Amino acid sequence: QAKTLFPYTTLFRSPSRGASDSLAQLLADEPEVQLGIVQSGLERTLSAAQRERLNSLGALYHEPLWLFYRRDVELDRIADLLPLRLGLGGEGSGTRAASDAILSANAIEPEQYPDTWQSLGGGKAARALMAGELDAAFFVGPAENALVQQLAANPDIALAHFRRAAAYEARLPFFNQVKVGEGLLDLASNAPDRDIVTLSPVATLVVNDDFNPGL
Repeated sequence: QAKTLFPYTTLFRSPSRGASDSLAQLLADEPEVQLGIVQSGLERTLSAAQRERLNSLGALYHEPLWLFYRRDVELDRIADLLPLRLGLGGEGSGTRAASDAILSANAIEPEQYPDTWQSLGGGKAARALMAGELDAAFFVGPAENALVQQLAANPDIALAHFRRAAAYEARLPFFNQVKVGEGLLDLASNAPDRDIVTLSPVATLVVNDDFNPGL
């Protein structure tokens, strides 16, 4: 669909499967888009030449990273995920980029991932977690996201507290600490049941070298 952006240009909305897909569209050899919303941290996957083709116009909003897990498992540190059935986020997704970064900061690289860890995210991961087919899963999205709300309200599911958030923030500068107050996600079920801290990449407005520099 087309929408007037300024008197001098028209903005066309192009479908995207997520932040990684938006980045791929911006970097295509003959890009059909010039401007997109990209999750911070994905630039780590780009070459220097690819980064030269992009410019950030600024941060738009936080996209918190949520680590939900079943209450019948023990989860205190990231290393406790190793024996569990874990949803990492879909292959190529912003969630997967965030979870890979968190795991790498804990010296857990993709070649060390157990067979019980799956490239599963979004609705599929949420349903598997609620059905007991996963023990834990990563998600990225705003607090009002329907999946986040559904998981927060589930009595069998708990939300992980990143008590070493300051250390992650220092090592991974594309993450910011976000405080989540008791009951913020769901007052009726008091989720989370205590004040917690999570980490958040930022949704960033990015343009490629096809974008009109006058704008």
